Amino acid sequence: MSDTQWTYLGLSHNPFTEPRREFFPGADRDSLLNKIRHLNRWSRRILAITGPHGVGKTTMFRSLSGSLENGVVAARVNGTLVSRAGDVLNAVLQGFGLTAQSGADNSVLMDLIIAHLHLQRSSRRTSLILVDDAQLLGQRAVDDLVNLCVAGAHLLFFSEPQFIEALDRSVARHNGEEANEELLWAEMLLSPFAAEQTIEYLEWRFEEAGYSGRMPYTDEQAHEIHSVAQGYPGRIDHAANEQLMLMTLGNRTSEVVPRRHMYLVAGLIAALGLVVWLYSPDSDDAESVAAQNTTAPLESLEAPQDVRRGVVQQLPAARGEPAEALEEQPAEEQAPAPGGVRAIAERALEEAGEDRAAAQKAAAEQLAARERAAEEAAARQRREQEQAQQREQAAAQRLAEQKAQAERERSAAAAALGSSAELNDIGARSASWLVAQPDGGYTIQLIGFAERSAALAYLRRQKDRGEFALFKTLSRDRIVYVVTYGYYAQQSSADVAAAELPPEVGKITPWVRPIGSVKNAIGSIAQD
Repeated sequence: MSDTQWTYLGLSHNPFTEPRREFFPGADRDSLLNKIRHLNRWSRRILAITGPHGVGKTTMFRSLSGSLENGVVAARVNGTLVSRAGDVLNAVLQGFGLTAQSGADNSVLMDLIIAHLHLQRSSRRTSLILVDDAQLLGQRAVDDLVNLCVAGAHLLFFSEPQFIEALDRSVARHNGEEANEELLWAEMLLSPFAAEQTIEYLEWRFEEAGYSGRMPYTDEQAHEIHSVAQGYPGRIDHAANEQLMLMTLGNRTSEVVPRRHMYLVAGLIAALGLVVWLYSPDSDDAESVAAQNTTAPLESLEAPQDVRRGVVQQLPAARGEPAEALEEQPAEEQAPAPGGVRAIAERALEEAGEDRAAAQKAAAEQLAARERAAEEAAARQRREQEQAQQREQAAAQRLAEQKAQAERERSAAAAALGSSAELNDIGARSASWLVAQPDGGYTIQLIGFAERSAALAYLRRQKDRGEFALFKTLSRDRIVYVVTYGYYAQQSSADVAAAELPPEVGKITPWVRPIGSVKNAIGSIAQD
């Protein structure tokens, strides 16, 4: 795309294919990143950031890699590049700036890394292993990383939800073998953007590309991008770039024929019409010529003397000779031969025929141009009607999806109301209480359990149970029972409460989460 088209939109570059910054601080991403960045706030040494493909895990991985707090020594591993145990250990070793002999077995690599971890801990430095695309790691590689965590490393995984099964198996195997210390881990879910967060993301991208004012997308286009992308940042970039291409290409096609060329064509058409009008013969002249042609042959044409004289007088005048000189000549000298009259008549008929043919040709061309213009207008009208129908169908589909979503939320709320008896006995809140809270607020997500009984046992250990709530959600194919704490109208209030949680909640990493995303999670599955 040319620089002129970017200038037309006021952009310095394409904000969706050539971003200057990758990490979007909105949609609570910045607060989550700050919590992860400070390792001293972790309640557990293993943390998994999970979410579906395209939700922004790799972007957060890159941003975190370049903004760790002081005193942290990090090794970075990419699951798309290495997945086997030996390759992963070599990547960790190189990430810490260490080397090993070529062909060293896994036990030697483990010993070297563990010795380095002990050295860093004695120097009051924290060792962190970051793994992106952790769902691609083999089970043996996950087992080795968990053993490194036991030796003193912090583990941070960015993965899709199916990785949790491999991590859970490794931790359970360790806890079964090592009874002296129970190893715990935590999971934080990274959700897609809501509709208003998608609009905020699009505005941020345009602002980052130098655009000022309201973004060039209409509200309908922005909501269409969100609907197509389903809130995933990677898909939003793709859909927004397609819309941007349509806008810029549409602007270019509207200027294919410059305005000055249109003026020139109009002037030529007007001149052609004038020529046709001037050179079209009168009907009386045409009839007289036709009558002469039918009454006698040209060879026997006998014109009166005054007529012949008049004809002769006109010819020299056409050559630029003075007419007075001709009038002084005798009439006998001025009379042309019959052959001359014939030639003059033939030339007149030939010129009249050429003029008529040119006029007919010009009229035919003008008629063809009108027909082409009419066909183009009809095609344009058909395209506009098709586009209007497509917009109506898209609007109807969105309305149906919204109705279906509302029905799911009502069903989830109804199911939650019927299953809250046990929580009422405990004194805790149910999912229906969370659904009833006003939008725009926040709650604190504490912990998730694979079994409902474990979540209920956790709630029974709390003192002020009226501040706790329990809901069920679906993480890919895995059901999770999530415990939350409180409701807060402002995020700042929720942050303060998260820093002052009761000791009974245990060593956890709290997550201040928008109530809207919690409601979406509740509506994704029927509550118990």
